[in-house]
Amino acid sequence: MDQIKHILKYFTTPDSPIHQLAKKPDQSQVIRASGNIVGILGWWQNDFHPEALYFAVALSPLPTNKTCAEISAMMNQVAQQHNKSLMVLREALPQSPFTHWAAAHGFRAFRQTVRPLLTLNGLSTTPVTALSFNQLTDQQKDDLVQLSYAQYQAVHIDNPVCAFEPESWRRVAFADLILDAPIITIENGQIEAYCLVYEDTADTVEWGWLYGHKLNQLLKLQREQISWLAPRYQYVRGEFDSTDTLADHSRLYWPFAPAVVEQTYSAPVGR
Repeated sequence: MDQIKHILKYFTTPDSPIHQLAKKPDQSQVIRASGNIVGILGWWQNDFHPEALYFAVALSPLPTNKTCAEISAMMNQVAQQHNKSLMVLREALPQSPFTHWAAAHGFRAFRQTVRPLLTLNGLSTTPVTALSFNQLTDQQKDDLVQLSYAQYQAVHIDNPVCAFEPESWRRVAFADLILDAPIITIENGQIEAYCLVYEDTADTVEWGWLYGHKLNQLLKLQREQISWLAPRYQYVRGEFDSTDTLADHSRLYWPFAPAVVEQTYSAPVGR
């Protein structure tokens, strides 16, 4: 429909999930005002977070309070139909008029996320002593699996994680891990730091979940990773959440390029 294409083209970014959701009638609904289509609401589920239903909104500028209230009611209804207890809304800053309204009517901002790109060329190198996944003993692999799951739970208290058995978590969280990349430091049998490295494209890797007993231990590991990655790849893309304070602090140490900041909001269903 031309009106929907117009809204998607002018009031969202091309990488917004709403572009794909708009093609799925079972995951989207048009928003009308005075008989005209003024936006579209889309939703999806995340298997990691079973209590939440995720939403994206594409909306023409300056919606009325009535339209915003109707969108919120739609979200509540859809979340109830999916037996969810939490509604989650994420968008790139600056805040849109609808999200501004939502934040004043029960939605709470609880996380900021940034996915910046780091150029490896020109960064200083250091000897690599950190271990790859392939170099770990079976017990060390088990320790890493259990700690990474516990840490993921700890930084997602506001959006609870589903229960994973260790082997299930390993299959999910360690899929596409670069098995020969240095990812962990161990001292006296204890994990000091880990930073999981995944292949993204031919020239780019992604820093996934990060942990350090202390910030300097995480930074030391990342420095060794950069030394190993620089001859093999051009870029590292990180994903840093404000709810993971130590990992987010590590981002500030490296010369990442400026990136869009996404803010995540939530509200209980039936509020």
